[in-house]
Amino acid sequence: MSAWVRPTGLDGMTSNGVITKRIDKAVQSEYSLFVWTGNHVWIDLGDTDRYSGTATLSNGVWTQLIAVFDSTRQGADRVRLFINNVPDPLQHATIGNLGATLPSYDSPLHLGCTPAPSAMPPTEQTFIGQLDNVTIWSRALTDDEIAQLYTKG
Repeated sequence: MSAWVRPTGLDGMTSNGVITKRIDKAVQSEYSLFVWTGNHVWIDLGDTDRYSGTATLSNGVWTQLIAVFDSTRQGADRVRLFINNVPDPLQHATIGNLGATLPSYDSPLHLGCTPAPSAMPPTEQTFIGQLDNVTIWSRALTDDEIAQLYTKG
């Protein structure tokens, strides 16, 4: 999945959802891409696996985010994050039992929010800013394809 983002409301604490396919956190969750703690990019895959990038996003700056799940890679290397065509090392915040495939649920797709109805108070964790060129692929992109997407803007 990928998106160009221009956040304007990052505060280092509040989640800003970019792309999410889930009912709630750990409830029929296929995948999520969002900006959260420390203004880092976070990726949720399945109901249990969570990864955090190391780069820090800034308000008012257009940034390209690309998250890739590649089942041909081994273990934790199956998940990769690119920020402006640069690989961003992922830290494993929570590791569950994600295998070689992502779960498939009939959950809704959300752009610009990460629903969390079980949070107190319930929240949508809305992205504050602008999104552009939001895309979801059904296969892993190659490094060359990622570079081409960044070059095209």
